[in-house]
Amino acid sequence: MHVPQSLLGQSAIADLAYLALTSAKGSFVEVGVYKGGSAAYLYALAPLRGVEVFLYDTFTGIPFCDPAAGDTVPVGTFDDTSADAVRRAMPDAHVYEGVFGPDSPLPHIVGFAHIDCDQYDSVRVAINLLAPRMALGGVMLFDDYELTGARRAIDDASVTRHLKLHRTPSGKVFFTFGSV
Repeated sequence: MHVPQSLLGQSAIADLAYLALTSAKGSFVEVGVYKGGSAAYLYALAPLRGVEVFLYDTFTGIPFCDPAAGDTVPVGTFDDTSADAVRRAMPDAHVYEGVFGPDSPLPHIVGFAHIDCDQYDSVRVAINLLAPRMALGGVMLFDDYELTGARRAIDDASVTRHLKLHRTPSGKVFFTFGSV
């Protein structure tokens, strides 16, 4: 299988793979796919767990920027991709094109979710829609904690949902559902 370009470094990919393989059983989800680099690793691991892969992206770049929320990534950044290219690379994955939201088709149970969407509202919506579907022992990994808007959404969820924030060796942060 051709592995698409990933913006994650090898240590972040290793952390993603470890958390996906050791999380509770349930579908793998990625919100913010770009070219599918990290999704390709989830796709390769899914058969080992007997789970499906659900991928969500606009495939037209960052859809909005709210500086008041702390967002700094300009609209349209990461637009050099396509849903068709991701579908060709991962033909058995469920690939959904558009802004992730309440109308997005969702798996019933999520074991592992990788949230990589850079913006406050996108991260907030991903947490709010996926948290009720997370399996006990499921893991939600965040790529963009260093971005002010994303960090604010993650910190807000940590407080309101009483979730303990953990840090990976590569510096990414995650929640494990059902643990304190």
